[in-house]
Amino acid sequence: MEHIENDFLQVPTCGETHFEEVHDKRLYRPQGLYRHTLQWTLQGEAIIGDRAEGLRCTRGDLVLFPPSVPHLIETPSNWVHRWVYFDAKPEHGLHEWAREGPGVLVQRWEDPDHCAFIDRCFESFLFHQSRHHQRRESLLSLGIDELMQTLRPQPHRSDPRFEALRQRLLKALHEPWTVTNMAREVHLSPSRFAHRFQELEGLSPMTWLNRQRLEKSREMILLTDRPLALIAESCGFNSPLYFSTAFRRHYGLPPSQLRRRHGDTHSPMVSRPLR
Repeated sequence: MEHIENDFLQVPTCGETHFEEVHDKRLYRPQGLYRHTLQWTLQGEAIIGDRAEGLRCTRGDLVLFPPSVPHLIETPSNWVHRWVYFDAKPEHGLHEWAREGPGVLVQRWEDPDHCAFIDRCFESFLFHQSRHHQRRESLLSLGIDELMQTLRPQPHRSDPRFEALRQRLLKALHEPWTVTNMAREVHLSPSRFAHRFQELEGLSPMTWLNRQRLEKSREMILLTDRPLALIAESCGFNSPLYFSTAFRRHYGLPPSQLRRRHGDTHSPMVSRPLR
């Protein structure tokens, strides 16, 4: 990953690194890097920090280095890992990750389905990185968002009624949802429902729903040739003008400009495991 320090303008970027030779057994960056770095161990072992008391990483371990956190990594065995260098977003929920070792964030996965999902995500990142087409950056960003949303810890989602509602909403974004009919789905009054939803998701019901609609519309703009008006309608926006205004407010550019900027190259999505 040494070349990444000369690659700050190419964000996001990703790669696969093999620490196999004797001179590759130690990596030290006392100042860290400018942005977030997510590492996924494929095989072997690495020690982050002090060899005696450091954080040991093996297959199934995801380690995230925040900006400016020193990188001190030693590899007592051959270590193969994939990494992605990116700008984190508030919705990635990094504040919910466990902190271990010298300032790094960690998730440990043993479930084969989740490990396979993360493998597929990084394979998708590497595929887009190698293609060098117009939409490389957008597709990488979209894939990173998908991965980070899936990795987001969800201990607060312990109410099966609300989890069922969440899945129902995601499958029916086009329907004319209101707080009242959402509340009816979970058999609560609108006021009690709104309060509980805010507790669980950190957003009001309609704000959360609109974000899901915008994320789905962005995905469809990038990955399909469907007309923008049909995309808006299928995501629950009955007014193309309102859709364009909301999209621009959220992403900084209107949907038509996003489509023009990134051409018409298509890419398959990576399916998520069940949580």
